Amino acid sequence: MLAATLIVGGPSLASAEQVKLTETFEENSEEILLSADLDELKISSDSTRTNLSLTLLGADSGAVWEQEGSDQNLAFDNFSLNATSTEPGSAQVLITIAEEASPEDYSFELSLNGQPASAEVLVDGSVIVADINGQFGAYLPAPWARDARGRGIPTHYVVEGNVLTQVVEHRSNGYEYPLTADPWLGIDLIDRIERAYLAPSAYRVKVHVTPWVGSLYAVSYSSAYSIMASAGWSEVLTKLQSTFSLQMRTYISERPQYRDQYDCHAFGAPLGFATQNWDKSPSWDLEGTRSPNRDVFDWVISQCNW
Repeated sequence: MLAATLIVGGPSLASAEQVKLTETFEENSEEILLSADLDELKISSDSTRTNLSLTLLGADSGAVWEQEGSDQNLAFDNFSLNATSTEPGSAQVLITIAEEASPEDYSFELSLNGQPASAEVLVDGSVIVADINGQFGAYLPAPWARDARGRGIPTHYVVEGNVLTQVVEHRSNGYEYPLTADPWLGIDLIDRIERAYLAPSAYRVKVHVTPWVGSLYAVSYSSAYSIMASAGWSEVLTKLQSTFSLQMRTYISERPQYRDQYDCHAFGAPLGFATQNWDKSPSWDLEGTRSPNRDVFDWVISQCNW
């Protein structure tokens, strides 16, 4: 959390909360955590919103994930997996294919929060993973695979129930080994949240979405908006509590102007990403001095600054 400047007074929270009010923004960026239990890889959001587990199927028995630093590794005779978390809100499972005799299919059993997950392949080959109630859990962009010379290799996802398979068609065309395939998972929708004192009875809250959310909007606006307006807002509230306090979560959730501005930004997100080259982590500013507003026409005309 950034150093803060103490001021007196502010929004009407309990006195213990008031002493935390700042003129500079406070922030906290939460991490994706990797752990393993024998053959099961666990990818968890630091905010505890999502716990995604992947179990490799069809491989030789007896192999287990081994930790190396913050990474997890799973090695076989002719292929290996390396799981790492480098980008905000995401994790990567790198498949290294050693030779032509290596498998072409790599299947993972998916579960979310201890229950079998569901998955859907979108038109561009990307995948949305959801829990048993249909709530968003993770996003996988369209897969890629390359040989040692950088040549692309045909690859795609197949979903059957809660089993996700990456098919890498490498047994032709004289590819140079080792090959690399890259299942990449977007987990957190929200990278971090900042807040600042705005007026005697209001905060300005900056919600930074994770960079990969722009890719989701590029594939399917309707799916992206639905996810951000539901699971995204839920994650905002969760991170308000984990970053600041339960009082802060309650303060924001009880004032509809914050949710209205958030929904407006989710509605108009493609424009925001486009003006930042689709690869940034824009902040969605929510200001407590604005009035509640569910008029979509006003959203568009004002660009969320009514």
